[in-house]
Amino acid sequence: TLIVFLDAHAGTHRLALPRPQPFTHTKPGRSLFLWCALPGAGHRPIDVQAIGCDFLVCSGHKMLGPTGSGVHYGRYDVLEITPPFHGGGEMIEVVGYEKSTYRLPPGRFEAGTPAIAEAIGLHAAMNYLDAVGRDRIQQHDAELVALARRGLGRCPACACSARRRPARAWSRLSSTACIPTILRPSSTAAALRSAAGITARCRCTRSSG
Repeated sequence: TLIVFLDAHAGTHRLALPRPQPFTHTKPGRSLFLWCALPGAGHRPIDVQAIGCDFLVCSGHKMLGPTGSGVHYGRYDVLEITPPFHGGGEMIEVVGYEKSTYRLPPGRFEAGTPAIAEAIGLHAAMNYLDAVGRDRIQQHDAELVALARRGLGRCPACACSARRRPARAWSRLSSTACIPTILRPSSTAAALRSAAGITARCRCTRSSG
């Protein structure tokens, strides 16, 4: 089986990739589409039906939820033919000497005691995001990023990555990236923190192309 993995967000330049056309299977039963929505699930609406993916994953801590929690969406007809990867209580239907049968999804993937507290916390976080509204969050993100990039564009000590305006189909997430031109990245982050109270993540990345 071929699994096509697409990360919905370009991490270096903090761009949200344009949503593809609804995925169609060129080889039924032999190719699956996995959509990774980790950075953007808490910032913008996601419609798995419109994307047409077989699987979608996102992380709870990027949606104001507990660490160690997350969401794994799967199309029911795909989950129905997927064997379990853990064994334990509640996921078995019938146990025999020669073979066992498993519960229907999602029960067959819920072996043992689940992370109950984490699931409750994630549910509360998702309810909060729904109440605020992903569209409002996305608009607020856009305003903050535009303000940050205007300020960074006037700073001689750093250069914004992807300086040109992205294509219309692309949009930025709630942060932007810049390249220090005078100080080391760690020294730039420390100066921002001490002088202006700005928290900056410092790391080295390499983009191909």
